[in-house]
Amino acid sequence: MHARAETIFLLLNLLSLCPLTGAQVSFSAYPVGTSPTAIAVGDFNGDGKPDLAVANSGNIDTSDAGNISILIGKGNGTFGPATSFNAGKNPWSIAVGDFNHDGQQDLAVLDGGESSVSILFGKEDGSFQPPVKYNVGSTGYPEAVEAADLNSDGNLDLAVANGGDSVIILLGNSDGTFQPAVSYSLSGGLQMKDTAFLTIRDFNGDGKLDIAAVSQTFAASYQFRGFVSVLLGNGDGTFQSPIETNIGGQSFGIAAADFNGDGKIDIIVAPQQPFQNTRLMLLPGNGDGTFGTAQDIEPASPNRTLVGYMSPVVGDFNKDGKPDVAVLESFVGKPLVLQLLLGNGDGSFQGPRDTTLSGDPDSLAMGDFNHDGFLDLAIADREENEVNVLINTQQQFNTPADFSLSPARASLGVQVGEQTIDEITVAPRNGPFASAVQLTCAMTGPAPMPTCSLSPSSVTPGANSVTSTLTITASATAAMQLPSSRPQLSRSLYAVGLPLMFGIGLVGGSKTKHRRYWVFYGLLLLLLVLQAACGGSSNSTGAGTDKGTPSPANYTVTVAGASGAIEHTTQVTVTVQ
Repeated sequence: MHARAETIFLLLNLLSLCPLTGAQVSFSAYPVGTSPTAIAVGDFNGDGKPDLAVANSGNIDTSDAGNISILIGKGNGTFGPATSFNAGKNPWSIAVGDFNHDGQQDLAVLDGGESSVSILFGKEDGSFQPPVKYNVGSTGYPEAVEAADLNSDGNLDLAVANGGDSVIILLGNSDGTFQPAVSYSLSGGLQMKDTAFLTIRDFNGDGKLDIAAVSQTFAASYQFRGFVSVLLGNGDGTFQSPIETNIGGQSFGIAAADFNGDGKIDIIVAPQQPFQNTRLMLLPGNGDGTFGTAQDIEPASPNRTLVGYMSPVVGDFNKDGKPDVAVLESFVGKPLVLQLLLGNGDGSFQGPRDTTLSGDPDSLAMGDFNHDGFLDLAIADREENEVNVLINTQQQFNTPADFSLSPARASLGVQVGEQTIDEITVAPRNGPFASAVQLTCAMTGPAPMPTCSLSPSSVTPGANSVTSTLTITASATAAMQLPSSRPQLSRSLYAVGLPLMFGIGLVGGSKTKHRRYWVFYGLLLLLLVLQAACGGSSNSTGAGTDKGTPSPANYTVTVAGASGAIEHTTQVTVTVQ
């Protein structure tokens, strides 16, 4: 399992984007694959409207290898339903770029389950060709991939945080293929065990792209030794030895921008130690790959035990031309919180604007999804297996209400001609949900299918959870799947008739007795012929066994809840026998 998946505590579900005058955010949810861990923005069908690509990491416990979901944007802040494409095993990170210069955006997908990068070439309709894989030679679980032209040849290259003690570089060719992976160690003799995040910028101002990566290893006394390692680029795709800056702990993310307006790239990290409060720090760049004295952006409050920060991202959320920071944080015994820190342009930030969160998101991406000039946000939620899209409407600051669906039992069994029930719970998220939720159900599986219904079909959670009864009816028509009882009757008749026929020839007696036996035998033979002609010699449906027991038939019930633009689904497995 990825080190990040084992130790991340800070996960996001809802974000409110807040200009200085406040902002209202509208919210939509879109189902994707299993356990989405990364999300990227691109225009995959060439219509000028931003689309979304989601890396679904799957579930190794159920042999779900994951896949890629593509959501085509409509340009008004909404997206079409997800379409799935295969990549490698357990996609973990994703990057977008035109790797083969055909004018279509392609995908580079980091396959965490097999230490490879899969390249999916895009088509004009927003679909993708089958993946082409490249080994990254990782000594750990590769965790992040970024695309940039690292050698200034006009072709996009790839940088991979390999989850071990190095950064992997794959230089791109003009046809979309890649050269063999080259590894650059970050260990510095410390044998770093987890290089999980990286960013690509020009840290020394020489016009050549450099790489900054955060790495950490577990030291004695339950302490992490964490560093930012900067690999200065030579401009030809090679890199110098790392310049290391001690950050005092492990960091789940890194962000870079010129926060103080001096023309030099600074970075933000969030070093943490077990059982200690975490710091959100700004490291001001010196312009040579080194950094000045760390500055606390937002010290942890002494009134609440902070587990840690995660995934700082940089964007101009209030359109004042100064970079702002959105970061996720988690507290012991408290709900998840998003902090939005508006930059002052001198390296300082305004007081945090906290938004209480829920769910289990793992990644976010920014884009102007409705073309209003303000940054919107898309969030991959691992718990709900969906992408949440939040639109900044430049009005009063509000936290969007939401709801969740969950069955009391994920699997049900029912006999033909009978009914079974389940309870579907509709629970409010992020405060009361005052709107009505319309519930529907749909059955998939072999015919003839059972039927499903929900009562009530419309509920309003308010401040508390409400339930609706899901009823599954396996009607008598499903008896067509049962094996006929005639095979058993046929065997019984043969068991009686054949010995009797044999015995007639051996039994002595008068001709009158023989005549009576043969009349009885003739009737028995006629019954056997009629029974066989009616299909009694075999079960024509093939659904049952020779003992008359039907083979179980499995079905999936999808329960959907909709309230305006908000939609959620949950599934229940039904076995009919």
